Amino acid sequence: TVTVSDNTAPTFNETLPEAEITAECDAVVEADVLTASDNCDSDVPVVFTETRTDGDCANSYTLTRTWTATDNCDNETSFTQTVTVSDNTAPTFNETLPEAEITAECDAVVEADVLTASDNCDSDVPVVFTETRTDGDCANSYTLTRTWTATDNCGNETSFTQTVIVSDNTAPVVTCNDITVQLDANGVATITVDDINAGTTDACSGIDTMFISQETFFCGSVGENVVTLTAIDECGNEATCTAIVTVEEGEADCGFDPFNANDDILTLIYCPGGTVSGNLDLFANDEGSTRENVSFTILSDLPNGVSVTDGNLAYVNEDPTEAVITFTYSVCHTVNTENCDTAEVTIQVLLDSDCDGVPDNDDIDDDDDGILDIIEEENALDQTSLDSDGDGIVDRLDIDSDNDGIVDNIEWQSTIAEDGEYDYILPSGTDSNGDGWDDAYDPANNGITYEPWDMDLDGTPDYLDTNTDNEGEDDNIEGWDEFPNDSIADVSFIGNDADRDGLDDAYDTYNAITEGWSRGLNATGSDAYLQDTDNDGVRDWRDAVDDRTPPEQFACGEPVIPNAFSPNQDGYNDYFKVMIYCTGDQGGSEERVLGDDYTNARIEIFNRWGNLVYEKERYGNEDYWGDVDAWWDGTSMHDMQVGNEKLPTATYYYILYFNDGSKEPITGFIFLNN
Repeated sequence: TVTVSDNTAPTFNETLPEAEITAECDAVVEADVLTASDNCDSDVPVVFTETRTDGDCANSYTLTRTWTATDNCDNETSFTQTVTVSDNTAPTFNETLPEAEITAECDAVVEADVLTASDNCDSDVPVVFTETRTDGDCANSYTLTRTWTATDNCGNETSFTQTVIVSDNTAPVVTCNDITVQLDANGVATITVDDINAGTTDACSGIDTMFISQETFFCGSVGENVVTLTAIDECGNEATCTAIVTVEEGEADCGFDPFNANDDILTLIYCPGGTVSGNLDLFANDEGSTRENVSFTILSDLPNGVSVTDGNLAYVNEDPTEAVITFTYSVCHTVNTENCDTAEVTIQVLLDSDCDGVPDNDDIDDDDDGILDIIEEENALDQTSLDSDGDGIVDRLDIDSDNDGIVDNIEWQSTIAEDGEYDYILPSGTDSNGDGWDDAYDPANNGITYEPWDMDLDGTPDYLDTNTDNEGEDDNIEGWDEFPNDSIADVSFIGNDADRDGLDDAYDTYNAITEGWSRGLNATGSDAYLQDTDNDGVRDWRDAVDDRTPPEQFACGEPVIPNAFSPNQDGYNDYFKVMIYCTGDQGGSEERVLGDDYTNARIEIFNRWGNLVYEKERYGNEDYWGDVDAWWDGTSMHDMQVGNEKLPTATYYYILYFNDGSKEPITGFIFLNN
């Protein structure tokens, strides 16, 4: 039995197309034509089917293509192809696009173009046009944003934007009329914009502002006057025209006398530490004007401290300095405005150091001490600074030029007992001729003066000589050693001068700042004793032989260096101290430490192996280090001893340098016993 069967499916003869393809809506390929063969059938039919599935839009869909071959025994072969069709192409504008950005005057804005569009799949593509306006700085200055948008059925979009910048740069057109006016009885004529405006237009907007260059006319305007009319539109464009305004005298009387504004000078004198102030009527010396018929104008910036109200000047300065201040002003007639004049104001601020009412530049004795300034400058020990005692106050302003506590007014004078022709003369506090020199000394007012006294004839006047009698003791001791006359000053210099008159506050009995400046008092404001110990009429500071016990003089020996000490802090010999012993010529004695005479001495300490264990600059200078730290206490300063512990009992060696150029270094040994 032979059983014959057909179980083999046909096969396609052609190469099969791709199973899945994509295509734009305007480029969908036709389906392939396929045939089939079979091992048994000679003619195998192939059935083709195609179905469409719509997508999100009209031109977006899917095609499903199927080819099926079936032989006579129903053996079947099938192939399916999927074609995805889409519309991704945006429309295009048909016309040439306008410029992307253009500018236009407000009266020449072009209309928007009309644009159409085409698409590869859609036959009718709508174009939507929008226009928005953004305002600028003025009514006719703005920006138009124009947008054209073409969209196909699948939402593909093409857009174009044009910016139109609109501005108003065109000035208005303005026309003027010439007019004639007459002054009234007061000499005044007034016009308005409407009087000369013959017509004004603007291309885009209304006029914002109109004004004329002159509205009021006075006698000085009689005749033809050129007046400018200015029109400004809403965008600030400006146009002008001119009109001739003929002014006639009418009822006015236009005759006038010219003004004379004369220069003004205000001189102000001030004392140290005081406020300077003053007033001046600037109209007082002017001619042809009154406050009622003039206008007053300051022509330059007013200096600090100056104020002017209705021609009245006031000046106030709480911290004055010498200065010359100027400014200018003008006065003009309120009706005849061309009748004007200008003047300069000068304010002179002058220092009066001794507050005698005479400023220093006119005062021949600035510190009121009875010595003429010219003499104090000629005698100054420092001809560069003219400040003999270097206290920052020049001699002509210094009532104690040698800083010895005795005022110059006393030191330049003598007494009869001191071989002078006159006794000491106090200031009178009066200056009859106003030259700044006290009447007591001014020969022009029967005063008595002479060359400043030089008691020791050493060429330096006593008021500049710190040792007037040249006997070895300074005046600031001899003038201030009342009791017990022990050559020790009862009052000592403290280095402060509150009222800046040159006399140290330790000696000054008259504070000119707190008590007020007063001539004749400040120059003698010292309570120096000026004693005369031996009652011979010659005061000690001028008496070379005043029977006082002279100060003891000491002679000092060489430094005494111990050869042992015991730094065990038991209160005895705890430090390696170097002493100097002195003997007085009156039987006294004095102990001094090394640093009193040798302030820059230096010591080095070595052990027996030559290692440096201690060193110190300014050794024994207790004023610098103190009475403990100035001396060696047996401690090592170097790392051979851990923690700076005390050195062991032993003999050590020293080198002592004096560092003053007078003595060679001393070497020796010291036994340290703990």
